[in-house]
Amino acid sequence: MENISKISKIFLFLGAVFFSVFFGAIVGRTFLEYNLFHGIHFELNGFVNAQNLSGITQSFAPIIVVTVISFVLYNIFFIGFVSTSGLSLKNNGWLFISTVLLIAVLPIEGFLIVKYDKPYIDMALWGNVNGQYLLDNIIARFKAFSSFPVVEALICVIVTYFFAFQPLKKKNEA
Repeated sequence: MENISKISKIFLFLGAVFFSVFFGAIVGRTFLEYNLFHGIHFELNGFVNAQNLSGITQSFAPIIVVTVISFVLYNIFFIGFVSTSGLSLKNNGWLFISTVLLIAVLPIEGFLIVKYDKPYIDMALWGNVNGQYLLDNIIARFKAFSSFPVVEALICVIVTYFFAFQPLKKKNEA
């Protein structure tokens, strides 16, 4: 990747920054949300009650907003890198697989953002807090896509590996 343009290097750097923020945010968010419950039937932990439910669910808003913003910016900078780098997807299997993984995750994460994260974004912008609604939203997200955050974190690790070691790179035959 030493022959890529300066703008591609900027896209790559900014993409890596927002990718790192996104990875940290999904891990932190998953950890926080799973700690609300014990067992597999979404029974609330003892520290959650009707008096502090709004405060607890409201405290999730910043990490959810960071997750959404970093995901969108990462995708923009990744697409900018791929389109300006001049690297051939045919000759760089690591870039091809990374792009396929991004394309596979993009509609699922987009759906989750629109369907389940929008109430948190609205709450962060407008301050309308309904703790029970937000808790029901978290439970519905878990029921719909329970293991997706783990899969998404694994995809982040795989893409990081591909960018670091660049396997499946076709050698130039000159």
